[in-house]
Amino acid sequence: MGENGLTMEYPAWAHSTDEVLQHHGVDASTGLTNAQVLAQRERYGYNELEKEPAKALWKLVLEQFDDMLVKVGRRTLCLLLLPRDAKAQQRRLLR
Repeated sequence: MGENGLTMEYPAWAHSTDEVLQHHGVDASTGLTNAQVLAQRERYGYNELEKEPAKALWKLVLEQFDDMLVKVGRRTLCLLLLPRDAKAQQRRLLR
C-alpha cells in the first residue's frame, strides 16, 4: 500500500506515455469516455487534494511575532530604549 492507503496497481511514472495510454485503454486524441470517467471516479474517487482546515486569523497574527527576526528586533528595541530611560532617571535624581 502507498502512503495514502491506496495500492499501487500500475506505476505510470515508470512507463512511457504510450504504454500508459495502452494500459488504460485510452486514446490520447479523444481521452476517456463519460462511462470511463464515471468508472474511474467510482473506483479511485475525485482527483482532489484534501483541504487543510483554515487557521484562525488571531493565530496567523501571533505567528508573525514568533519569527526569530521579530524577536531580535524587539530585544534590540528594548536595549536601545533602556539606556535612555536610565539617563533620564539619573538627570531627574540629580536635580
